Amino acid sequence: MFKVVISALFALALSACASQQQARQLEPNYVGQGFNVTECGPASAAMLVNFSGGQSSVAEARKLTKKNGLWTLNDIEQHLVNKGIHYQVQSGFSVAESLVDSGAVAALTNIGIAHHFVVAYELRDGLVRVADPLFGMRWDSVQSFDSRAVPMFIKVQRKENHVE
Repeated sequence: MFKVVISALFALALSACASQQQARQLEPNYVGQGFNVTECGPASAAMLVNFSGGQSSVAEARKLTKKNGLWTLNDIEQHLVNKGIHYQVQSGFSVAESLVDSGAVAALTNIGIAHHFVVAYELRDGLVRVADPLFGMRWDSVQSFDSRAVPMFIKVQRKENHVE
């Protein structure tokens, strides 16, 4: 049984790593969390900075904002403040309402795993584009995303065609 669990975890880690590499090729603002499951908060904060026209990384987010431990929405806000990025906190909104004017939002979800931060940034035909720091890029239905996300988002305005 132990070997099966270890094999499954190893396969998941390899899959996540490959998904993060593909995501970086698809979206230049994407920041992966690597194998460390506690890095979705700093990675999402870094992505919001990147989407808004700045530049950040997990290492910088950890250095500037919170060196250890799990991040909260407040930590993501603090990283945006540290980087001089204007943001809004929105509560009670659907992700579709939050993204209607070309924004990007960090959301706390249970998509894949509980207490997991992702960034949503594009709407198309009832779908939302999700940049997941662990599992890479995907499209999710707005209804599914809203049902699995805490209805409180941290929103930044996206700068189009921003490439690092």
